[in-house]
Amino acid sequence: MYKMETSETEKEMNEGIEVLVNFDDSKAKIIADSLKNSNPIYILGMGSSLLFPAKNAKKRAFKFLPNIRIEIGYPNNFDVSYFPSNSRVFLNSNSGGTLEVLELASNLKERNIKTFAVSTGKKPDLLNLCDDAYILQGGSQKFEKGVAATKSILDESLFYDAVIHYLANRDFPLCKNGRLTEIVVEQMKRNFNREIPKNILYPALEAETYYWNDHDEGVGEELALKSCEIAGKRGVYESGTQILHGRGEAINSSDL
Repeated sequence: MYKMETSETEKEMNEGIEVLVNFDDSKAKIIADSLKNSNPIYILGMGSSLLFPAKNAKKRAFKFLPNIRIEIGYPNNFDVSYFPSNSRVFLNSNSGGTLEVLELASNLKERNIKTFAVSTGKKPDLLNLCDDAYILQGGSQKFEKGVAATKSILDESLFYDAVIHYLANRDFPLCKNGRLTEIVVEQMKRNFNREIPKNILYPALEAETYYWNDHDEGVGEELALKSCEIAGKRGVYESGTQILHGRGEAINSSDL
């Protein structure tokens, strides 16, 4: 059986269970209330801080908030003149010191665009530039040591999902001490301790490239990044049947 908790990353993956158990949605309620007259809303960041948390939020908003435009992306792909005066901008940086995020935060501050930081606050730079903040669980005292962000991504994702739910005047189903939360926690524990079947493990060890596929929900793209960070493999993501239009020509029998 493959044993977990052999690295900092695996320990922090396991700690993600506690992140869900302890998630406090009170800040999400406050921020959602402040967004009632805001349109559009931007969620921006680099790497894992953007991929699943932002894409999941945008998918949720598409169903719950059809009249509000949610924009996601990398900070350096947005010119500061692009943001309308009534827009609200969430800026993700686990450390609080991501260069691209800080540069945009500074420019938005000069234009009086309201911004929200999502960070551990390990470095105070982003918190000082933004109007409000959601501090990730544990704050700077429990900043992740592993190369791959894990528990922080779960925390960010819960926060944004809660904001979208409350902005749509809906209850958030993964609230603290909720029945669904208990069910998900138990499933997370089972997944974490599950033996990896040999017909998955051995091809994964031997493959040079991992291809990931979903319907642009952020999960596949995040796992493509984790392939590089955790497994040291080439990770490639494509959305839906797009993988058949070009990528498929390069996939061979040694790939996973």
